[in-house]
Amino acid sequence: MHRFGGRVVLAVGTGIGTVSFAWFAASHEHPWEIIVAGMLTSVAVALAFAAMPALIVAAVPQTHTGIANGLNSISRSVGSAIAGAAVATILAARHVAGTPAGVPAIPAESGFTLAFAISGVCCAVACVVVLVGLPRPTAAGPPPVYARAAAGAGRTPR
Repeated sequence: MHRFGGRVVLAVGTGIGTVSFAWFAASHEHPWEIIVAGMLTSVAVALAFAAMPALIVAAVPQTHTGIANGLNSISRSVGSAIAGAAVATILAARHVAGTPAGVPAIPAESGFTLAFAISGVCCAVACVVVLVGLPRPTAAGPPPVYARAAAGAGRTPR
């Protein structure tokens, strides 16, 4: 994290997430394809979860890091719940036709493919937001938003 910075690590993580979900959507016939795509997804999540607290700590005054990381944790939980509900809705809407009466609906492959494709698009959008929306560090020091946050670190909250 110190070598490349949180912005680069987060961009790489979301880029890997884009590739992994695209892989899941496009190629999932053989077990090895699912294993490799799943491993890439795990790497993407690990990089994103490592980068976010570092970016947050750098962007807020030291006295607010606990609150800021708490909001990050809550946002992650809410986002995961919404994503899980969206995937469940997609899978429930796309099921195998002709299942016998009394047998629960079986999600169709197209539902999984759509969910993976949507996830890949979300990762790609996140990657663009990271690259365009987060300030770049300079050789002279941290980006202006980080410098302002550090300058306010000694202030007492009112």
